[in-house]
Amino acid sequence: MSHPVPILLLEDDRGDVELLTGLFEADGFACRLTHVDNKGAFDAALREGGFDLIISDFTLPAFDGFSALTLAKTLQPRVPFIFFAGTLGDDTAVRALKAGATDYVLKTRPGRLVSAVRQALRHAEERTRRAHAEQSLKDSEAQLRSILESANDAIVTSDSRGVILLWNRAAERIFGYTQEEVFGKPLTILMPQRYRPAHQAGLERANRTGTGELIGKTIELHGVRKDGTEFPLELSLSRWQTGTDLFYSGLLRDITERKRMEEQLRQAQKMDALGRLAGGVAHDFNNLLTVITGSSHLVLRRLGDDHPLRQKLQRIQDAGERGAFLTRQLLAFSRQQVREPKVLDLNAMIAGMEELLRRLVGEDVSLITVLAPTPACVKADPGQIEQILMNLITNAKDALAGGGRITIETKVIERERLARVGETMGAEGPYVALDVSDTGCGMDAATKARIFEPFFTTKERGKGTGLGLAMVYGIVQQSGGSIAVSSEPGRGSTCTIYLPQADGQPVAPPMPLPAAPIKGSETILLVEDEPAVRLLARETLEEAGFHVLEARQGEEALALAKRHRGRIHLLLTDVVMPELSGRELADQLMGLDPEMRVLFMSGYAASRVGREGVLQVGTAFLAKPFTPDALLRKVREALDQPPGQAIKKDRRKKRR
Repeated sequence: MSHPVPILLLEDDRGDVELLTGLFEADGFACRLTHVDNKGAFDAALREGGFDLIISDFTLPAFDGFSALTLAKTLQPRVPFIFFAGTLGDDTAVRALKAGATDYVLKTRPGRLVSAVRQALRHAEERTRRAHAEQSLKDSEAQLRSILESANDAIVTSDSRGVILLWNRAAERIFGYTQEEVFGKPLTILMPQRYRPAHQAGLERANRTGTGELIGKTIELHGVRKDGTEFPLELSLSRWQTGTDLFYSGLLRDITERKRMEEQLRQAQKMDALGRLAGGVAHDFNNLLTVITGSSHLVLRRLGDDHPLRQKLQRIQDAGERGAFLTRQLLAFSRQQVREPKVLDLNAMIAGMEELLRRLVGEDVSLITVLAPTPACVKADPGQIEQILMNLITNAKDALAGGGRITIETKVIERERLARVGETMGAEGPYVALDVSDTGCGMDAATKARIFEPFFTTKERGKGTGLGLAMVYGIVQQSGGSIAVSSEPGRGSTCTIYLPQADGQPVAPPMPLPAAPIKGSETILLVEDEPAVRLLARETLEEAGFHVLEARQGEEALALAKRHRGRIHLLLTDVVMPELSGRELADQLMGLDPEMRVLFMSGYAASRVGREGVLQVGTAFLAKPFTPDALLRKVREALDQPPGQAIKKDRRKKRR
C-alpha cells in the first residue's frame, strides 16, 4: 500500500476544507492534509517543506492567490500548485498558468479535483525523473570530461571523414595545438606526409567494411607537433557508431622518453657486453702484448741506429704499443682498468702537460689555459687523467679546420649549482669542473647523442678507433664523476667533466724519467706462470744487474725461497695463478721475511684483480702490458719504499 501523499492546503473556508477532504476519501486517494488559512502560517509551512502538492484558494482575506503562488514558487519551486477557486475568469486562469500554476479547479465543479491532483503528481514525478536523468547525464559528462582532461595520454575523436571532434588537454600538451585550432580540422595535420595516403585509404576501407587493420590494436608510429617536429608515439584505435554515424577514437601516448631510455638500455647492454669481452680477453692479450713490446724494446737497445732490421722491428714495437693502448681504452671504457687513485691537483697536472699539449695541437691552433685560483684537487689515477686530457685535446683539434682556439679551464663548483643546471651528482660537497672547449665545426644533435658510443666516429676510415671518448666516459664514471657535452653546428663544442673535490695533500705531478738507465744488484724472486712473460722479465732484470730467482707458480716459489740462503729483497709476482695466488704467496713469504718488498703484476681487468685484494692504497702494482723501462722503474720504486706497509695493514684488517 502506497504512503499517503503530503498536501499543503491554503483555505480560509472550513466548509471547503471538509468538501475537499470528502472528495479524497470518496475516491480512495490517501493523503496527509496540512491546512493553513493565512499568509504567516502558509509561509512557515513552505519553509518547513515536505509536501508533494500545494492546493490554494484564490480569494483570501488580506492575501490573494497570485501572492500565494509567487511565495510558493519562491520557496518550493518544484512542488505542483493547483488553484481550487470559487470563480476564476479565463484571463485570470491563463495568467495563473503563465505564472507557474500547474492547474486550476473551480469549486463549482469539484469532481475534477482528484483527477487534477493525480495528473499533477504524475507530471511532477516525470519531471523529477527527467531532472534526475539530466543530472546523471551532466554528472557523467563531467566525469568523462574530468577523465579526459586528467589523462596523461592524448585522446582524439574524429568522424567518418577524419575530422577532429574531441581533443583533450594532454593532446594540447603533446601536439601543441589548442582545441580551437584543431576542431573541424583533418587528422592528417597530426601525421607525417608519408603516412597520409595510407591513412586515407584505411579510413575509406573502415567506413565501407566496418573493419580496419588498426582497429583494436596498439601500434607505434610517428606524430607531428605544431612546430613541425616529428616524435614517436603509441596509438590505440577504436571505432564506434551512433545511429548511422561512425566515429573513431584514438589514445595516443608520447613515447619519446621511453624510446630514449630503451636506447640508453641498449647502449648500456652493448657497453656491458663489450666490457665483459674486454675483461675476458685482457689477461691473455696483455700477456701477448707484454712479450711483443718488451722483446722489441730489448732487441732495439742492442741494434745500432743503422741496422737494416731496426725499422721493421720498430714497426713491430709501434704496433704492439697501439694494441696495448687499444686494450687500455677498452678496459677504461668498460670501467675495468686497474686504477691507482691519488689526490691530484688538476691545475698542476695541466701545467705539467702544457708543453706536450701545445706540441699536440700544432702551431696553427691557439691553446689557452684558464686555471682555478685555488687548487682543483680530485682523487683519480694520474695516468687516466692524462688519458682524458690527451683524448679531449685530440678530439678538439680534429674539430678545427685551418686553425682555431682550444681552451682548457678548471673551476670549483658547489653541488647545489650543478643541481640547478640539471646535473645529477652522487657525492656530496663541491665538484671540480674541467672544461675543454674548441671553436671548431661543432656537432648536430644526432652526432652528440652518440659520441660516447664505443667505435662510433665521424673521422675518415683509418683515422680513429671510435674509442677515445668512450674511454673518457668510462674513466669519468669509474672515478665517481659525470660528463656533459654542449655543441651546435658551426659554434664549436665544450666537454665538461665533473669530479668530486678531494681533501688531502695532492701528490706532485710525475717527473720525466731520468736519462740514466736504472740499475740494481738486489735479489728478486720472479713468479709468473706465462713462460714468455717470465723470460722477458728475467732478461730485463738481469740486464739491469739484478739477481733473479725464477718460479712458475706459488708452491714452487715457496720451496725456492726456503732453499735460498741469502736475502730476497723483492717478490715480483703475478696476481692470478693456479693453486696459490700472488697475494697468498706474498702473505706467506712475508711471514718468513717481513722486510721483503712486494710488487704485484697482472693483465686481468680491475674486477678480477680487486677480488684478489691487491689494490689497496700503497700496494705496489704493475699492469700488463708493460715495457722493460716501466718494469725497471716499478721495481726500483718498490725496492726504495718502506718494507711491506700495505701488506701488513691489510693483514691487520683481516684479523679484525
